[in-house]
Amino acid sequence: MGLKAEAVVFDLFGTLVPSFSKGGYEPCLRGMARDLDVPLEPFRRAWNGQLWQDRVMGQFTDAQESIARACQIIGAHPPRDQVEAALARRLDYERSLLVPYDEVLPTFMALRRGGMRIGLISNCAMELVPLWDDTELSRHIDVAILSAAVHMAKPDPRIYELACRRLEAEPGRCLYVGDGSDDELPGAAAVGMHAVLVAPKSGAAARKHDAAARWDGPRIKSIADVPAVLG
Repeated sequence: MGLKAEAVVFDLFGTLVPSFSKGGYEPCLRGMARDLDVPLEPFRRAWNGQLWQDRVMGQFTDAQESIARACQIIGAHPPRDQVEAALARRLDYERSLLVPYDEVLPTFMALRRGGMRIGLISNCAMELVPLWDDTELSRHIDVAILSAAVHMAKPDPRIYELACRRLEAEPGRCLYVGDGSDDELPGAAAVGMHAVLVAPKSGAAARKHDAAARWDGPRIKSIADVPAVLG
């Protein structure tokens, strides 16, 4: 493509690190329900269903409040220590995912050599926010926009515009790379960014999105292909 870009903005889950998988997340969710002494399925519906958007938009004071609210929806009122135990379990699982794929850091180094600034936009629940600064990825990314921290989520145009402002780059000089979840690619293109779909990893952690299937723009097979897109 040979884009004249100044910055590359990446999605997080399914792009730089693994997505939540049923096989990995299910034991975590079951454990949280045990910690809270609540029935699994009603808790799942409240936590991952009714409250998901509020969690992603950062509508609670902290993650503990979001867990307590999910319990309240199903008529339970666990004590603070049980809420803390459930949160600790969830954080352990999330930390296990926040390890970049093998090709990510070498790609970042190649982008740096080309003078690129690196950004990130993630639709994420509140649990990620306090973990981010301790991740390996955080040390390699200039600007990280976490939806729960900024109270905006993809594909809201404002979240892309915020990333571009903080990177000090016009949208037309930014490349957005993601696996297609949350209509992120049309959202990026709508504000003038160049958007590229990266194929999801194979295996149990890979997710296919209707939005990705509909995407008719550029595609790459791996994060390692990003420097070639820039020419």
